[in-house]
Formats: sequence, C-alpha cells, structure tokens
Amino acid sequence: MKLISAAIAAIALSFSMLLVPSAATAAPAVYPGSVPTFCSFSVPTTSGGHHLDVRMRVRAGNAVPTGHVQLSLYKRNSSGVYKLVRHPYRVYSGGLQHFNFTKLAKGRYHVKYSYVPRTGTVFAACASAVRSTRVHG
Repeated sequence: MKLISAAIAAIALSFSMLLVPSAATAAPAVYPGSVPTFCSFSVPTTSGGHHLDVRMRVRAGNAVPTGHVQLSLYKRNSSGVYKLVRHPYRVYSGGLQHFNFTKLAKGRYHVKYSYVPRTGTVFAACASAVRSTRVHG
C-alpha cells in the first residue's frame, strides 16, 4: 500500500510541474524604474564686469547622466517684470557645466534650468527653482 501511494504522489508531482510554469521560463520584463537624479546649481553675485558664471551639475549616484540641459536667464525691467534674455541649450554628458554670460546690463536677474534625460535612459528629469542674482556695473 505504501508503494502504491508513493507512486501516485510521484506521478501527481510530475504532472503538477508540467501544468504550472516556472518563473525561470518567464519572458524578461522591461525595467520600468528610473535612477534617482539630482540637479544642483550656483549663481554667484558678480562684483563687476557685466558677466555671470552659472555652474550646474546633474548627479545620479555612481552613474553618469546624459541628456540635455536648458538654462533660462530673465532680467527684471523697470516695471518689475522679468523678461527672458538668454536661453542656451546644451548636450550634457556628466560633470560640472559652466554657462558664461557676458555683456549683461546692470540689474537683477532670475536664473533657472532643467535637465531632460536622453531617450531610452533610466535617468529622471529634474528642474531647478528660480535663483535670483544681481549684476553690478
């Protein structure tokens, strides 16, 4: 009797292996996640020369983010409204980037930028808050 029940259990076990697919045979899914990406930049106040040097960096752990960065420079006019004066767009492939603006008029400026990752990468887009600075003549 024990021999018959052992044979039936072995047959049942082998049939269950045929009916239930294993996880190893499943097709690999596309990775839906993204790498946490952090943007930082500095806008120092100039002491003269009608120029501005904006420094920015995108970080993503040990990885090197690639994509495009876009910087917007707004100047405050006499009525207090900020008007877009420069809008450079660059390919980004890691490291510290310098945006040098020369021949700027004396006054107050707002600076902000955004990072857009290259299509097909796992990096997340990020954008900055507005930073204010002053250019002295």
